[in-house]
Amino acid sequence: MINLNNLTLYSFDGKIIFSNANCTFSNDKLNFIIGKSGVGKSTLLAFLSGIPFKTSGKVSFGKLKRNFKNLNFFEARYHGIAQI
Repeated sequence: MINLNNLTLYSFDGKIIFSNANCTFSNDKLNFIIGKSGVGKSTLLAFLSGIPFKTSGKVSFGKLKRNFKNLNFFEARYHGIAQI
């Protein structure tokens, strides 16, 4: 399970992509992220896959809270984060 708690995600030029987002992605269900072009779907997946962005808030994989500066692509794939 992936939990986003009050996540604010900033672009590389400092613009806010998400502000105080709260979401839970369940392990036993198929999860979809849908929305209009340019709203940050791919950026959120890139962040969860380990690409560093300036953030605030909390993100956890089940009981494990992560520092995303140290999360690598292979670890993200282990947790089932992929973009199709």
